[in-house]
Amino acid sequence: MGTVQISSAQKNDPSSYNALELLGQSYNSEKILAVLNNYDINKNRELLDPTNNSYLVECPDGGFAMEFDINFTLKGIRMFDSGYTYKKCRLQAPYMVGLGMHIDSVHLNNLLFKHDEYAEMKLFGEFPDYRVELYFKDDYVEMIKILTKQDFLNDANNKNASGWKFRLIPDGECVTGNCTNDSGHMKWANGVIEAIFSDVPLSVG
Repeated sequence: MGTVQISSAQKNDPSSYNALELLGQSYNSEKILAVLNNYDINKNRELLDPTNNSYLVECPDGGFAMEFDINFTLKGIRMFDSGYTYKKCRLQAPYMVGLGMHIDSVHLNNLLFKHDEYAEMKLFGEFPDYRVELYFKDDYVEMIKILTKQDFLNDANNKNASGWKFRLIPDGECVTGNCTNDSGHMKWANGVIEAIFSDVPLSVG
């Protein structure tokens, strides 16, 4: 599996970033690497999710999980309060909400969120580019999930494409062409995910 060397990336206090600033960034962007570089990369879990055409990076020490699309653009992020698996996320939550906040405080300070009729302990807010979901345990925010909307993601991919210098490629089957350093057609999971590359430098492990 391909890997990114982030040891030389600048370190920044994660609390200096609002989670919304990271969405739409590519895996190898300065902001993503600056956040990831605060934690031991060897403790992260990375996996391909063919069902959702996603590449997941779980960072227990950072208290977050990042979900990238097939182009390795960040399309979603989950922020966790401290628990058995994750430490408390230090990224700034959006829209004046925060991990550990009581549900009454959310209602008092913010009129942007409403109850999910299908989940008792869940609030959500719909915004032009994102959907933000708040999950509660014992009336306190335990997880914040942010998902980009498709138009935003399409625009982000178009913007990122011009700046890509390499692309991570999980192990897959090269169907045609030279997928390593030229152009070609790759597939993963028996064709559940496919990608065609054209004149994009690749980094393959």
